[in-house]
Amino acid sequence: MTQSIPLYFPMKVIVTSSIETPYISGARKSLRLEQAEQLQKTLPPEQRAFGEAFCGLLRTVEPVQIDRRLCGDDLLPFCGGCQVIATPGHTPGHISLYLPGFDTVISGDAMALENGKPIIANPQFTLDMEEAIASMERLLSFPAKRMICYHGGVLDL
Repeated sequence: MTQSIPLYFPMKVIVTSSIETPYISGARKSLRLEQAEQLQKTLPPEQRAFGEAFCGLLRTVEPVQIDRRLCGDDLLPFCGGCQVIATPGHTPGHISLYLPGFDTVISGDAMALENGKPIIANPQFTLDMEEAIASMERLLSFPAKRMICYHGGVLDL
């Protein structure tokens, strides 16, 4: 069901997908921290200090109250209209954004660029590779002229 989000937003607003809400709000343990803790058990001795430091860093992330929960296909009033795209894989509730007025998709961590070609962002940190591949294919199917990737920059299509 498509939901149009009201135009008014206070100065500071925390917006996330409904699926990510319990992790960001602190109601549930971060999936990234769970993954790192499990990986720590299998790291070779020379990598354990780095692994523990990474776990420590993840433990310092403070939860925040979520102001708005989004679902795939929700419409936001930014940039002349902004469509939320559900792009699970990297995390279960990962979202990307389609800005038709700018012919642009913002992929977030759903896609990266390597040597100018789209790839899955950080496969070692992708929680569901099958969903991640499907999400990247979905992003590439949008009628956009550019993709902004958090890792790798801009892909002109």
